Amino acid sequence: MEQRNDTTSETRSIPVDETTDVGGIPPYMYIVPLFLTVAFAFTVGYLVSFLFKPKEQKNEKEDVAKPVPASKDVTSVKTNDSTLKNGAKASKKSAAATSGQNKAKDTYAHPLLVTSLKGHTGEVFDGDFSPNGKYFATCSEDRSVSMWPTSEFLTDSPAKEIKHHRLNIDFDHATSIQFSPGSKAMLGLMDNARVLRVFKLIKKTDGYFGSMQPAMDIPQTSHGDLLFMNIDCNGKYIMTAYQNSNICIWSLKGQLLQTLAANMGVFSDCKVSPCGRSVAASGSAASVTVWGVNFDDDTNEFRSVDRAFELKGHSVVVPAFAFSADSTHMVSVSRDKSFRLHDINIQYRKKEEPRLVLSGTWTTETVRPAEKITVALSNDAKCIIIGYGNDVLIISGSDGSLKNSIKPLLNGPVNRVMFDPSSGFVLVLGGKIVRVYRNIPGYEIAIGALQKKLKYASQDSVRQRLQQQLDDAQKMLSASKLQYHV
Repeated sequence: MEQRNDTTSETRSIPVDETTDVGGIPPYMYIVPLFLTVAFAFTVGYLVSFLFKPKEQKNEKEDVAKPVPASKDVTSVKTNDSTLKNGAKASKKSAAATSGQNKAKDTYAHPLLVTSLKGHTGEVFDGDFSPNGKYFATCSEDRSVSMWPTSEFLTDSPAKEIKHHRLNIDFDHATSIQFSPGSKAMLGLMDNARVLRVFKLIKKTDGYFGSMQPAMDIPQTSHGDLLFMNIDCNGKYIMTAYQNSNICIWSLKGQLLQTLAANMGVFSDCKVSPCGRSVAASGSAASVTVWGVNFDDDTNEFRSVDRAFELKGHSVVVPAFAFSADSTHMVSVSRDKSFRLHDINIQYRKKEEPRLVLSGTWTTETVRPAEKITVALSNDAKCIIIGYGNDVLIISGSDGSLKNSIKPLLNGPVNRVMFDPSSGFVLVLGGKIVRVYRNIPGYEIAIGALQKKLKYASQDSVRQRLQQQLDDAQKMLSASKLQYHV
């Protein structure tokens, strides 16, 4: 061992180029194996680098182009792409289905339904027929007034799609509207501004209404919120009713003519009679008060407003009342479940009192205090419509019987019920829709009343007139029943 160590030590100290033998082995024999070992190691390292490093670089490039987790292979990538595409398609289908549900087709049907007026995107509050009968206007929470040509829906063969003309209101919406007597302007009770605004109606070259421009506001008062408004059919004055139970009479130029202190708490209803000669209001009392509005017959100058008469008989408040078209009758509806029909064709200055024609019960169910009640009276005062909650009741003004009960399905409460100018159609406003029904019960009621009058008529001229009216009503009823399968 000692001899080998020495030899090893000597070997390490010998220069590489020496040719001296060591243990009998030439020096180059040590160099060759060393060289081969280094070359082999270098070759193996190079091969490893060549085989694996380029593949990693290639994968890195692929990773940059398409970020896929390293643990997932190509098959999983394709599957994910397909899943994403299918998911996108499913999302689109789901969105389309949701959109379809939001714009679901109205499948509502009723034997008396003529058509439904659709087009508003907000709640419909009120409506009014133009004095010439050519248009029906509706106001909505969507800040617009829509004009509907009556020729397209006041018929037994309405158009499939009722065209309407949308008139926008900037930054506000109206909760009540009314045409001016000449149909050239419209009054709107503005919700945000709480003022009565007069709009000028602008027609397009084709004759249809194209826009409405603010013309003037009735001056604001210190009487609290504005609750009701109406314009006289003769264009002599405008009526406004306020929260503190005051009523103001204005000229068409906005000049205050007179203020009435009604002293009946908060108004529940207030309106001008169709003839324009009276203003009526109801509030916290169980009655309806009527005032006469007086103008000079020769000069048309305003004179005064005086108390005319009062409709009594209810036990609690009267939330709604209505006039007949000729202003000869009034119907009042109370939360005590009663209704009362009066003949008001009287001379109140001679101390004549209204005559009670009919009283009855309009519902047997509990009347909720906060639920809105609306009422309308036909031209002949023989048909009464009451809207309450989600129901519409058609009641005979002859005997008080319930002729029909309708659920209009408006997706909201009934805001107003009304007749068309002929009383041949019933309109129900609420939700985003106006339902139009044929007033077949009204024809049946009218026929019964005519038959009763004919039975007691003694004069030939009267009998002939009644018989002609009866024949016309029966023909209309027969045609309507055939059309609506009732």
